[in-house]
Amino acid sequence: MSHRKCAICDKTLEDGTKTTIVKERRLKFFVEASKKRRDGKVVLFKRNTQIEVHDKCRKQYINKKLIATYMKKSQETAESPQLSSSLPDFAFKTLFFVWRGVLRLARNHNDDFRRSIVHRVKPVNDLVAADAQYHLLCMKTLHQPP
Repeated sequence: MSHRKCAICDKTLEDGTKTTIVKERRLKFFVEASKKRRDGKVVLFKRNTQIEVHDKCRKQYINKKLIATYMKKSQETAESPQLSSSLPDFAFKTLFFVWRGVLRLARNHNDDFRRSIVHRVKPVNDLVAADAQYHLLCMKTLHQPP
């Protein structure tokens, strides 16, 4: 049984909700939206010639007003310190891991993806004991220019 997921929200496409296939010509709008949102999905959009998404997700993702609201909210979040206790639980065994040497790279860019790396890895003294794992896609996203 296939488990197709929306490229934007990562939820199943088989939930009865209307879906849309976005082809190469329109993917440029998704690339631009991803760059502005700094969500790391730009890699996905650039390497595919088409993606399938929920129609509602498509409309919201490339909506200029919603992007501006998201960017403003991200900026406000960046300006206020975030306590590690306010972050959701993070399971190193099943999610990604980045070596401490990469933290410098993560700190040099002020976006949600890289800040989340710093907040998750910084308090861990022994990543091996935490069973942290490396994921290639996360590393590629980290090295992408913001």
